[in-house]
Amino acid sequence: MWEELNERLVTLVKRNDTVGVFVNPRRLSERIALALSERLSDDGVCFHHGSKSKNRRHIAEQKLRDSNLKVLVATASVE
Repeated sequence: MWEELNERLVTLVKRNDTVGVFVNPRRLSERIALALSERLSDDGVCFHHGSKSKNRRHIAEQKLRDSNLKVLVATASVE
């Protein structure tokens, strides 16, 4: 199941400028972000959740605003 999901996400990311992937648990945001960064060989992948330090969340948000991210995997904390 995970391989199919990751490949589908890679396809969507390659077709779009920026993609937001929203998940519930923070561990899932980290897992998907890691899998995507390995498959895309890209540093344009970030994850965002409430357990991440305020500074690191701010950096991810700034990258998203500046269009320096290809994909952001986040929980509801990015609202």
